[in-house]
Amino acid sequence: MLTQNKNSEALQAATNAVKEAPNYSPGLAIYAYSLFLSGKPAEASTYMDRAIKTNPRITLNYVLAGDMSRRLKKYNEALEFYNSALSAVDQDNTIFDQKERELAKGVVYFKLANTYSLLGDKKSSGENLKTALQLNPGLKK
Repeated sequence: MLTQNKNSEALQAATNAVKEAPNYSPGLAIYAYSLFLSGKPAEASTYMDRAIKTNPRITLNYVLAGDMSRRLKKYNEALEFYNSALSAVDQDNTIFDQKERELAKGVVYFKLANTYSLLGDKKSSGENLKTALQLNPGLKK
């Protein structure tokens, strides 16, 4: 019940944000993810596509899209989104310094490792995990 209330509150806050700034890409992505968590994956997908098209340089948009796909067990689609996230990191205008970019890449490699693991690809999972931990040692905790 508590999680449902938090999801409802998050969805309401994201709805308000999108009403205030309908073309703000990060707001669209958060709204999409909130819709997804509220059990509306089709509508979430529409808003996530819009978020990515509005600003294709934002890493978080691809990460959230990958997370949605992975939760739907669309693992190959999730891998595509995560790889797009890696491609976006260096042009992301919401990540301001090189250290933060490396940490963000580490998180994405970690998500790739998890997804490859779900596909049973231990080699790719291990390679991505090694890279993730090199870029973002804080993931060990």
